[in-house]
Amino acid sequence: MMLNLKFSTLLTTLLLSTQVALSLPQFQLNGERNSNYHTHHVARGKRVEAYTPSSQFKTFGTDGASLPQFDSGVSAFAAPEWKDTVLLFASDYMKVNASEIQWKSGYTQGDKGYAWVAQMHGAWWQNGIPVSNAVANFAFNEGKITSFGSSFVDFTSTQVPDPNPTVAWKDILPGIEETLDAKYNNSNVTLEYFVRPDKTVVLAHVLQLQNEDTGAWYEVFVDAHSGDLVSMNDFVAHDTYRAVPITKSAFDGSTEIFVDPQTDASPLGWHSWSDVDFSDSTTGNNVVAGSTAFGVVNGQGRPLKFLTAYNPDLPISDPANVEAATVNAFHAFNVLHDVTYRYGFTEEARNFQESNFGKGGEGGDPVVVVVHARDELRGGGSIRVLPDGQSPVCELTGPAAMNNDVIIHEFAHGVTNRLVGGGSVRCLHWFSQTTSETRDFVIGAGVAGPGGVRSGIPYTTDQKRNVMSYRMLNGLSSVHNIGLVWGSMLHDVYATLVEEFNYSLDSLTNPDGPGGNTVFMRLFIDSLQLLPCNPTFIQARDAWIQADNNRYNSKHSCTLWRGFAARGLGLFVNDAQGIYKASYEVPPPCRHHYLFFNIERRVSA
Repeated sequence: MMLNLKFSTLLTTLLLSTQVALSLPQFQLNGERNSNYHTHHVARGKRVEAYTPSSQFKTFGTDGASLPQFDSGVSAFAAPEWKDTVLLFASDYMKVNASEIQWKSGYTQGDKGYAWVAQMHGAWWQNGIPVSNAVANFAFNEGKITSFGSSFVDFTSTQVPDPNPTVAWKDILPGIEETLDAKYNNSNVTLEYFVRPDKTVVLAHVLQLQNEDTGAWYEVFVDAHSGDLVSMNDFVAHDTYRAVPITKSAFDGSTEIFVDPQTDASPLGWHSWSDVDFSDSTTGNNVVAGSTAFGVVNGQGRPLKFLTAYNPDLPISDPANVEAATVNAFHAFNVLHDVTYRYGFTEEARNFQESNFGKGGEGGDPVVVVVHARDELRGGGSIRVLPDGQSPVCELTGPAAMNNDVIIHEFAHGVTNRLVGGGSVRCLHWFSQTTSETRDFVIGAGVAGPGGVRSGIPYTTDQKRNVMSYRMLNGLSSVHNIGLVWGSMLHDVYATLVEEFNYSLDSLTNPDGPGGNTVFMRLFIDSLQLLPCNPTFIQARDAWIQADNNRYNSKHSCTLWRGFAARGLGLFVNDAQGIYKASYEVPPPCRHHYLFFNIERRVSA
C-alpha cells in the first residue's frame, strides 16, 4: 500500500508534523560521554564544554499513583492549591525534602496536568539556590501520575561551595565578553549551582550575552569563586537549506489577499497588541515581521490587504520582493501559531504572544521575524529561542521567507524548546554539534510521497530506499544523521496512523478529528510535554505511548508500536553501555495487529 496523499492546503498537517519532528535536536546517545557532554565552538577558536546530568524517565500507563486530595468526584486540578499538591507529591515520590523543591512552571488542561519543579540547595524560603541543570517533570491524568522525569542530583556526598560569591560578575564580565565576542544584554543575572561532570558543584553567575551583528545569543555560567566560564547554552538554532518548492505556491491565495482572521487561537486577530490597540502593518500579538531594508509592511484599506507579488526573476533586494517576503513570513508564522495553539501550544504551555489575555505564562514574547534584503544571501534561516517572556528572533533570507517549509522548520524549533522543560529552553541542547550550524538539510514538499530529503535520503516507509534504523546509531556521530533516524521513525509512525485511521482534511482547524494525521499532531505536542531534559530515543518512544494512553485511552498504542518497531525501536530495544541493540518486537497484545498489517501491506504493495 503506497501512501500518496495530496496536499489540500499550503500548510498541511503532514508537513507541519514532519518539520516539527525534524526540528528536534538529536537525541542523547546513551553512554556518559555522548549523552551528557555538549561541545560548543565559539569566537576566537574557544571551545566550551557543557554538561547535563542524565535524566531518568518513567511512564506508568494507567497504574500511576494518585495525587493526594484527589477523589473520583473532584479533580485535584480544579483546586486552587494544585501547585502545593503537586509539590507535596513530588517531595514524597522523589524522597526529597519539600524545602528543596521549588515550583518552576506548570498548567492544567481539563483533567490533564503538567508540572516542572527545580531542585534547590537549601530551603527556597531561606534564599536557597537553584541547581541550574537539575529539573524534574511530572504529567498527570485524571488525578494520577502518568509520567515522571528527573535530572536531580544527590548532594549527600557532594561538597557544596559557599553560597556567597567571592568574585563579582561585573568584574569578570569584560573577559567573558571578549572570549565569546558578545555583550551583556542587561538581562537579569541569577545565582545558581551547576553540577560538573566529575559530580562536583560550582556556584555560578548566570547571565545572557548577545552579538547583534552575528546573531549569537548565549546564556553563560561563570564560577562565582574563580571567575571561570564553566558552561553555556546557545539559544540559536542555525540551518542552511536546499528547499524543494512546496506543491502549492506560497504566493497563491495565502498572501496575495491577506485578511486578518478572528479565531479562537487569536481572539483579537493577527493585528492586535491589546483589546484597544491595533496595527495596520505586519505586527501583532503573535508576530512582529519586518525587513532590514524597509522595516514593517503597511497594509492597505479595510479589511487590511497585502497584495504585493513576489517576482523570482528580480533581485532579492527589490522592494516589492522584500515586501512580499515579509508579508508571507508574517502570514505563515501566524498560521503556525493558530494551528499549534489548537493542538495545545497555548499561553499556559509557554507559547509566543505579546498579551496572554490572563491565561497563564509570561507574555511579552511574540516571534520577531527579520527578513534580510541582501542579494548575496541565499537560502538559510535561523531562530534564537529564548525562555518564556523573551521573544524568539527568527532571521530569514528573502528566498527562505517565501518558503513555508523553512518557516515551519524554524517555528518548530521554538515549539520543541518551549514545550520540553516547561518554557526554560534549557532542556534541548543545540550546540552539541561540531559547529553552531546544521548544514545540508533539504526539505521536501511532498512528504506524503517521496518526502522531504535529508542528506539525500527520502522519508519513506520503503526501507530499501531509506535504511535508517535504531541499530545504525552505533555508527553515527553526525547530528544530522542521528536526527535523520528519529525523523524516519516518526515518518513511519505517521504513515501507520494514516494507513489505519485515514486522513482528516480539517486537521488544521479541528484537533479532535479521528484521522491519523490529527492524532499524530496531538500525540506529538502531548509527548513533548512528558519528556525529561535531553531525552533518549527510548524515552521519547515511551512518551508517545504514554501520551496516547492519556488522551485516547491507548486506542492507537499498537499502531504506534508498529511504527516504532519497524525501524528497530521495539519492545526489547537496549542502549546499555552505549551499544544500541535494535528490537523489532511489539508487546504481546499487539502481535496479531502487527502481523495483520504487515501481511496486508505486502499484499497491497
